[in-house]
Order: sequence, then C-alpha cells, then structure tokens
Amino acid sequence: MTKHGIHALTGRRNDLVKTVKTMMLSDIKPLYKSVKKGIQGGAEDIGSFSEGECFKVIANKLGSEVNWIMCCETLAEKTEWMNILMALKG
Repeated sequence: MTKHGIHALTGRRNDLVKTVKTMMLSDIKPLYKSVKKGIQGGAEDIGSFSEGECFKVIANKLGSEVNWIMCCETLAEKTEWMNILMALKG
C-alpha cells in the first residue's frame, strides 16, 4: 500500500530539490463543512496576509497535534486546495 502525503520542499525550480518535511494524508484530521464557517476540522481558513491567502492544515503525528500553515497566491487556489483536502479527508 502506498502512503500519500503533502511534501514541503527546499525549492521548486532546480535539480537539487529535497523534501524537508512530509505530512501524511492519513495523519490529517477528518474535515467537515460548516454552514457558517465553511470547511472545518483538519483544514481551516485563517484569512489573507502579506504571504497570500492562507489556511491551516491540522494533523495528529505520534499523538501530538501538528499545524501546517499553507498560503496560496489567490483565493481561488486556496479554495481549490481546501476542496481537494475535503474530497480526500471528508
């Protein structure tokens, strides 16, 4: 069985890219849709910042809660990422 995850890389435009961290999809908390707040649980929208449109991914790793903050250039990208996570973990 192949395990799938989200990988944080050292870069994206050269031949020396290495994986720095991996969050396994199986570790991400289940997601659900709230009428008032949108997607909740393992991913939550945290808003707009100078880094971009950001959301938090919440996982349990070895009994501890781990949070990854992910930022996208556009609201459409953030929405698409959150919908993908919802489809995988909902």
